[in-house]
Amino acid sequence: MNTPFSFKTQYLSEIECDYNGEYTNADQVLKQLDIEEYSREDCDKLKYICTLVSTRAAHLASAAVATILNRIKRFNTTIAVDGSVYRKHPRFRQIMEETIPKLINPRYKFKLVLSEDGSGKGAALTAAVAVKTRKISREMQANVVIENGLIKA
Repeated sequence: MNTPFSFKTQYLSEIECDYNGEYTNADQVLKQLDIEEYSREDCDKLKYICTLVSTRAAHLASAAVATILNRIKRFNTTIAVDGSVYRKHPRFRQIMEETIPKLINPRYKFKLVLSEDGSGKGAALTAAVAVKTRKISREMQANVVIENGLIKA
């Protein structure tokens, strides 16, 4: 834990999957980090900190997406999202789906679509969605891609 960047993002997901009072994943993570002495209270605090960090990250990602949605002023938008945190975290997607509507014009609707294959296939997905949405309504649809934490409109 004294080494910068040694706490991987996957640890957040793993630790947050532990049920309250049970720390199977936290125990494994702490052992991987060569931490041998810790209490249940330490595990409680670790889980709490992981929850704070991941919730903040989801709120920041939501704010970025909401800003784009408000600026493009489209009524229906499909957003392709790529990244292991979004894909593997137990609550990240849910937090974003709950937060974005609070930050955008209530008339704007959006759909988050998981793009699991990286930028190449994610770009192809975006192009396919763009073609489909143009058929539905050229003036009512837009596409936004989040790739590795960066937003591409």
